[in-house]
Amino acid sequence: MMRASVFGKTRTPLTLVRFMLASVGGLCSISQAAIIDVTPADNVQEVIAQAAAGDTIRFASGKYEQKLVIENPVTLLGPEDHSAVIRGDRVGRTIWVHSPDVTIESLTITNSGLDLYEMDAGI
Repeated sequence: MMRASVFGKTRTPLTLVRFMLASVGGLCSISQAAIIDVTPADNVQEVIAQAAAGDTIRFASGKYEQKLVIENPVTLLGPEDHSAVIRGDRVGRTIWVHSPDVTIESLTITNSGLDLYEMDAGI
C-alpha cells in the first residue's frame, strides 16, 4: 500500500485526500443560497437589494403595491396559483431587471405604464 508523509505523519492516499479537503475547506467559505419569505407588508425592494447572488425571494399570496428594480442575480418565486400580484402605478416598468441570471416565476404583474414609445412594460 502506498503511503505519504504529511507533517511527520504517515497517511494512506485516501486519508491524504481527506486531509487535503479538510484543509482547503477551512480556507474557503462555502455560501448557500437563502430562501427569503416576503409578505405584502414587506419592503420587497429592500429585500432584493440586500439579497445575495442566487437567493430566492419567495412571495406569499397578496397584492404588492411596489415597483421593483433587480440588480443582482436572484429568483422571485410566487405561489403556484400565481396569487402574488405585483402592481405598478401605471407609469414606467413594474419590474426592471438590470442583472443577468434573474428568474421570475409564478407571479402576476399588473399596472405597468401605458407609454409604448417609452417601452413601458410589466418586466
